[in-house]
Amino acid sequence: MPNNAVLTLSWVICTSTTLSVFLMFAFHHHVVWNAPFSSASENNNNNNLVKIVSLIDNDNVNNNVQKLIEQLLKEYYDLGKPLLIKGGVKHWPAFNNWNSFDYLLTTVGSKTEVVLQTDVTEQRANPFVATTFQAFTDWLKKYPTLKETTEYKERVGATYYIAEEFDFLEKYSQLYKDMINLTDFDFFKNNLNMVGGDDNHTINYGFETAFWMGGAGAKTGWHYDYDYSFNVLCHLKGEKQFYIAKPIATQFLYPSSKFDPGAILSSVNFWSPDLEEYPKYANIQFEEIKLDAGDMFFIPAGYWHAVESKSHSISVSIRLMPRYLWIVNSIDRLWEMFYLLGWYEPSEGTVVRAKTIQVASL
Repeated sequence: MPNNAVLTLSWVICTSTTLSVFLMFAFHHHVVWNAPFSSASENNNNNNLVKIVSLIDNDNVNNNVQKLIEQLLKEYYDLGKPLLIKGGVKHWPAFNNWNSFDYLLTTVGSKTEVVLQTDVTEQRANPFVATTFQAFTDWLKKYPTLKETTEYKERVGATYYIAEEFDFLEKYSQLYKDMINLTDFDFFKNNLNMVGGDDNHTINYGFETAFWMGGAGAKTGWHYDYDYSFNVLCHLKGEKQFYIAKPIATQFLYPSSKFDPGAILSSVNFWSPDLEEYPKYANIQFEEIKLDAGDMFFIPAGYWHAVESKSHSISVSIRLMPRYLWIVNSIDRLWEMFYLLGWYEPSEGTVVRAKTIQVASL
């Protein structure tokens, strides 16, 4: 009897584990492809796709800006719709401090190594460049306009960009102070019990952050993010142009199998679409949104977007997700670990760093 009981218990444990894993994979598939945190069911045209609210020169909000931002973000997070808050981060010290490359150079350090994207990686296989932060800022100062970076790219074939660096800000407490330690978003972390990418609150205050800094003409191709249901881009320097489409645009954007943990990439290059290969793309509807320094942009998970810097630019993505989603999305982190260990090779490649060229200057 004891042996039978052990066998029965083992069967129950095995069956329960298998069912749990199956359900987790099934829910992960739902999160990836059905955009449950967005207004994905809407099938109307793209008029007023993005709600725009301005805090600029509004005397009624100057003394209560954090509360208003909290209310707006909560409303549009619940709706699952994009929201642009003009002037939403102008009260941050970073709005003024980060406008100076010299300030950033002093804070980050001239010899700090940075890895730079050289072109769109979502639809092309392009190498990365590793160099010092000094060399990168020198390049930005040498080629300060879109005209000059365009001419440089025609000669060299690159526009340099610190793109979505997750570990960058956590090394510099002063940069967090410049963002008032992200207290604008405490409601989501504390009241909604959401989490970022690390439980070490002494470093990142419980948020996942991604740092973006690049030259005029830097681009990010068509993709949508599905991992973090709360995703706010805080734009602090320069001008960016966003192109955004609803989740229903998936039918026109030919999702690729190129591996990007937490995102789905389109096979279509926004800047040179091949309509012979991707004829349905001719039917896509999207909206253009201009981001100025000081703007805050909430992008719900599942919304397709492409981005182009019209000048030198700096932005920070602030991200959170419900605790249960952190467990579900561990599948992506597992595949990424397998890739980095050499146990998994995506059939259409990956945007996870592969070929990196070390240079002393740009």
